[in-house]
Amino acid sequence: MELNLDQLFTLAGAVTVDKRYQFAGREDLLKKSYDHLTIPGSAVVLFGERGVGKTSLGWQLYAGMSGNRSIFEERNISVTSKHNVSYRCVWLTCTDFIQTMSDLTLALLTDTGSYSLSNIFPDVFGSASELDRVSQTYKWKLGSRTPHTGKPTHEPEEKGLQPSTDELAAFLTLEDLLGKAIHKGPQGSELIIFLDEFDQVRESTRVGVLMKALNNVKFVVIGVAQSRANLIGQHPSIVRKMNAYEVPLLRQENIDWFFDSLENVGRGAVRFEKSFRVLIADKSSGFPWLVQQLGYYSAAAAASQKKGKPNKPVVVDVEHYWAIIADFLNAKLGGDEFDINS
Repeated sequence: MELNLDQLFTLAGAVTVDKRYQFAGREDLLKKSYDHLTIPGSAVVLFGERGVGKTSLGWQLYAGMSGNRSIFEERNISVTSKHNVSYRCVWLTCTDFIQTMSDLTLALLTDTGSYSLSNIFPDVFGSASELDRVSQTYKWKLGSRTPHTGKPTHEPEEKGLQPSTDELAAFLTLEDLLGKAIHKGPQGSELIIFLDEFDQVRESTRVGVLMKALNNVKFVVIGVAQSRANLIGQHPSIVRKMNAYEVPLLRQENIDWFFDSLENVGRGAVRFEKSFRVLIADKSSGFPWLVQQLGYYSAAAAASQKKGKPNKPVVVDVEHYWAIIADFLNAKLGGDEFDINS
């Protein structure tokens, strides 16, 4: 029996569709979010504490809306099906460089990654000449930004909801190009824009204006917040088309499912004792990333004791947790700093 812990666990980043066996619970949120996004003009907001698995949930939803419904089929999640309707999805992670709605618009226009507008609409957003031609129509150029700051070259006269000249022109460019791209796309296809880590955006409460203006686009907004209003503000004109879901912490049954899934994928090479699972549920407080890391390093400790017993599974129990926790708390193992009762 061979055990490859590095392939079995995901220690950094979100759980994407290729490792969906690690995605525990949240089936109800997947169904509700998917079904809501089949409604014309709809938007979904996923919020919650840092580290509860919002981005992982977003990627499962992204895959499902893009046509890969493996997780829905495997877990018997019944979702709304619309014949002759397909969904094209864009994913943008809001970094520290995206601080304003103008920055966000520019990022959507110029991102060239695998999940960008330029990737799914190469003839429009992937064409530098087309971008330049349309932006000049609105007396604006993609290069008209202050280097490194991401701020417009001309600050608006008033702070508030009124856009600057640059911001308005950038938005009109995006709106124009989206109209062309969607018109050129397959009949019956709809566009969904996923905005991850949206709490990074300083002007996050203005996203409602963008959602309302781009009425031919659906949105999924993901970010750290205590409520929808904390993340995107109050938008009475679009709230009827918007569903917000708080992503909860994992429960014991979700953690049991996670370790069961690892055992199945590991083909009998590893076994996680019940007492260990209960301890991890308690010490992780239900945060998925902690379940991942504590499980990984405990399993590594157990595997190191397995030498000379190649035909027996690695058995992970509470002793292996206690063997690693001191180094883990001292940041000699694992990633982010945190406070946990040992």
